[in-house]
Amino acid sequence: METVTDQSKHSFVMVYNNQCIDCKTMAPVWQKIAKEYEGDSEIIISKMDGDKNHVDGLFISVYPTFLYYPKGANSQTEQNYDGGEAYLATFDDLKIWVEKSISDTDPNEAEADTARETEDLWVNDLTAWTEKLFK
Repeated sequence: METVTDQSKHSFVMVYNNQCIDCKTMAPVWQKIAKEYEGDSEIIISKMDGDKNHVDGLFISVYPTFLYYPKGANSQTEQNYDGGEAYLATFDDLKIWVEKSISDTDPNEAEADTARETEDLWVNDLTAWTEKLFK
């Protein structure tokens, strides 16, 4: 779990069970995701046997479960895969989830979005005020 909680990287984990048929079906898909991001120094793709590894505060009720630990966050801030039933996820579904998760948590992008929104509000308010003033 040390690798997963490395706060300097985005960490994605497939939690599986060896007796789970769906986990066995998803293993090659997850392996393909790991291959896709193996050269990216900002991303960790890993898997964990949920029966053999117990993590305080982590409760898995269904296998497979895909988790995301955002870069810079503590180990208690995992986010579950939100694309529907995990065992039905395709390579494309998981890749979209990885990319979306990273972009949603990029502090630089969030800061830029906030600045753009603030600027838009100011410009819109000024435009409305000017139009009202000179009508």
